[in-house]
Amino acid sequence: MRRTPLIRGLAAALALASAAPVTAVMLDPRGFGQVLVFPYYTVNAGQDTLLTVVNTSNVGKAVKVTFREGYNGRETLRFNLFLSAHDTWVGAVSSIDGSAASGARLGSPDHSCISGLASLPYPFSSAAYTGGPPGPGGGSYPKDSGPQTIDRTREGFIEMIAIGDIAPGSPTDLAITPVQTGQPDAGTPPCNLPSSIGVMNDLVAPTSGLAGSGAIANVAEGTFYTYVADALSGMERDRRRTLREMQAVDRFHEIALLVDAF
Repeated sequence: MRRTPLIRGLAAALALASAAPVTAVMLDPRGFGQVLVFPYYTVNAGQDTLLTVVNTSNVGKAVKVTFREGYNGRETLRFNLFLSAHDTWVGAVSSIDGSAASGARLGSPDHSCISGLASLPYPFSSAAYTGGPPGPGGGSYPKDSGPQTIDRTREGFIEMIAIGDIAPGSPTDLAITPVQTGQPDAGTPPCNLPSSIGVMNDLVAPTSGLAGSGAIANVAEGTFYTYVADALSGMERDRRRTLREMQAVDRFHEIALLVDAF
């Protein structure tokens, strides 16, 4: 994978700190932050990439998750992830059908709430580099000069950016908090999330506390390579931008799946 797209991704994450001019964004040496960058995923050569993100704080968090392909850093999948206090989410990136020409997809057995995806597993989209909708402002993305086939989604990197902390006791907090039944592994959240505006009203500026890791596994070969996600701390969010991004996630996936169906 070329280094340029990853450098662009790190630069974009750092640029988000412009809403907080008095706060310095830093690479956290302990691995906890408001932004996580997973530097590599791949489904090539029979490999799968396993992802883990942990909310180590005492409050819930809304997190924007974006997958980007490795050729030019174009977006291939994004959604909002809601983590309750001390919650963990796991996912796996795998090949759709095992062939080298197929695209990647995201699967997860986890019960943490998400918005922007109809269901899992969910296929990655080529719309952002083939010139398909929806692009910025609801139009089409600008087509780039790279390969236009879906197998371009088979390797890349991932950004996880905290949109905000969730106010304890708010409707969003109640929607993402698991309902305990007294049975092991039986407590799940209702996930009856409010509208985008309702969620935004339940958010406050994000604090640190996200940590993540990745693992590239090949079961047939018996290999398992792990890494820790880079964590950036000292970032805050603008509430108006938060609303636009949450609405954009929903719009993106309503159309992108249709584009890849033809």
